[in-house]
Amino acid sequence: RNIGFKYYACCHYIHGFAEGVSRLMKEEHIEADQIEEITCYLPHMTLFLAVPKRIKYKPANMTIAQWSLPFCLATVMLDGHLLDPARQLSEERLNDSTVLELAQRVKGVLSEELDVPIRESNILRSPFKVTLKDGKEYEGSNNCKGFSDNPLTQDEQDQKFNRLVSTILGEGKASNLYSMLGKVEETEDVSSLMSAMCR
Repeated sequence: RNIGFKYYACCHYIHGFAEGVSRLMKEEHIEADQIEEITCYLPHMTLFLAVPKRIKYKPANMTIAQWSLPFCLATVMLDGHLLDPARQLSEERLNDSTVLELAQRVKGVLSEELDVPIRESNILRSPFKVTLKDGKEYEGSNNCKGFSDNPLTQDEQDQKFNRLVSTILGEGKASNLYSMLGKVEETEDVSSLMSAMCR
């Protein structure tokens, strides 16, 4: 029951920042074009999320984008989430001037004090500061979304399942599969489950 679920379609070290920035923007009614800068504080272990800059600020493909803190947070700023990788990390998006410009506003800064909770308790914290163009500043910190100290709600699990599976199977078949998975322990013949997973 302590297993982690990757909620966002990126490296899980980015999840705390994605969750924190998304939540802050919703709570404070902040639009992407109001943001001047987002500073993310990183331990040594995750500095690679922000460097080398030439790769992280303009990822060459989806895989690199999923390990790019600037690109992922730019996507969150624009869309409010990162749950649709086929669209949000597509070739079109990788060359979208709006996303690339937003990525330039994200910077990663080393914070050696964040090494301590990793070393002592295996906890990765994700503190950040958002500075708006009008000078207002907001600070926040989240642990990795989807893990035991910041678990997904049932609604969030359902949303992720529906968003990903319905893209492949369609909404009707996705709903049927979800229903069958909810009763998997009562299933005597898994062949019906296998059929439900096919297009």
